[in-house]
Amino acid sequence: MTSFNLNLITTYSLSAFFALVLAGSLINSNLFVYPTLTSYYLFTLSIGIITILTACLYIKKSWRFTFTLQIKLVALWLVYLLLHGLFVKQLTHVHNYYIASLILLLTSAIAFRHPEFSLSGLYHFIFGFALLEALICIAQYFSFIESRSRFFQVTGTYENPNVTAMFMAITLPIFLTLLSTGNAVKRKFIYGSLILVFIALILLACRTAIIGSVIGVLVFATLKYGLIKRLKDRRNRQGVILLAVTGLLAGLYIAKSLYQLKKDSADGRIFIWKTSLNMILQNPLSGVGYGLFEKEYNLYQARYIQAGKASPAELLNAGHVKMAYNEFIQQGTEGGLPGLCLFLLVVAFLLRVPLPDKVEKNIPANSIYGYLPTKYLATDQITAAYSGVVVFVWMSVVNFTIQAIPAWCIFLLYTAVLNRYLPAGNKVYSEIFKMKGNKGLTGGLLILTGAGICYFQFREASSQRINKIAGNLLQQKSTNQKLSLLSGLEKG
Repeated sequence: MTSFNLNLITTYSLSAFFALVLAGSLINSNLFVYPTLTSYYLFTLSIGIITILTACLYIKKSWRFTFTLQIKLVALWLVYLLLHGLFVKQLTHVHNYYIASLILLLTSAIAFRHPEFSLSGLYHFIFGFALLEALICIAQYFSFIESRSRFFQVTGTYENPNVTAMFMAITLPIFLTLLSTGNAVKRKFIYGSLILVFIALILLACRTAIIGSVIGVLVFATLKYGLIKRLKDRRNRQGVILLAVTGLLAGLYIAKSLYQLKKDSADGRIFIWKTSLNMILQNPLSGVGYGLFEKEYNLYQARYIQAGKASPAELLNAGHVKMAYNEFIQQGTEGGLPGLCLFLLVVAFLLRVPLPDKVEKNIPANSIYGYLPTKYLATDQITAAYSGVVVFVWMSVVNFTIQAIPAWCIFLLYTAVLNRYLPAGNKVYSEIFKMKGNKGLTGGLLILTGAGICYFQFREASSQRINKIAGNLLQQKSTNQKLSLLSGLEKG
């Protein structure tokens, strides 16, 4: 029997495994009480598997890696979330989600740093998933495929159409990147796919994603074609003023139109933001606890209304709320001002990366770039990642994004892409991980972490599946079978 050979898992096929993490996050089903639990468990379980594979390759091959300041800040923020749950408030299921996200970020940062890792291959996988979602949305509109929700005709593979729309919006920069590669036939195919995605975004009717997609295109075009330098040229001053005025007027008109399109929804979010800000003022240091926003918000809202403080308009907009529809406000509400400040630092440093033309020219002699050949410094790839991060930040201002697993997954991968091309800046830190003994220790810890994620998430998923079966039996009035299932769950 031929023994298992790690060399068969090349750095090119590794990109396919990272794509599977994203694929899992896009799937909803009726296996559990909540359809979105399917995407959650597939997302976390696949992270465990890809962590083990990456760790094996890290030990087997001559891999070296360092972390940029951006990666360290994201890691620090996620570690704060865990410590906050352990010592300040309480641990919830949200902490499992954040831990898995941190591991995905670190694993992808390690894998993406390897010069032979096929980032182009990963981008093609993401392109394919976005195109598939667009086709499903169009098929749902024409009733060829049944919608996943009884409230919306078009949803994609997700139950919530907003999640599908935000996923497609954040992937659009990848479409623009691929337009610069391949022959004329491939470019025509990508143009056609891009049109299908825009059609799907319109059918999904998500204002956040529509505006986000426009922002992504503008940022990508600005970086790729050096529009900022052209705008600074005095010879173009009149054109710049005309363009700015036209853009401002068009933006105001679009914003007003989108507000009127879903006025009640917009007014409801304003009330949620106002109430959440009052909650931050009540718990500025500790917050209400990560994963506890839904519970604490609705209790606070009930007390607010009971005290007679709500206006007639606020009473109309009041209802059961699950999230803040603004990640910055939600981070402040759940984690207090320290958590909010860390999140703001993450966003600020991700948005201050150097422009693509500076990345290739300013290569420190002692950085990883001495190991990474210049041919791998594809400026369009970092431009796409940066544009995607900008889209994510915008969507975080007016909607939920961290809980939208596909969009959150893409954001983490984009962050790892930026880490691939930016200077690490700490030679001593990188030398630590090049030592043979420490390399084995680091890889071993990653393997144990990946195995732990798989074990605990599989157990939790099994328990949730039993709850679903018990619920179905209850509806069928099979009480004895239900009690038998739940008693077995209690023993486990």
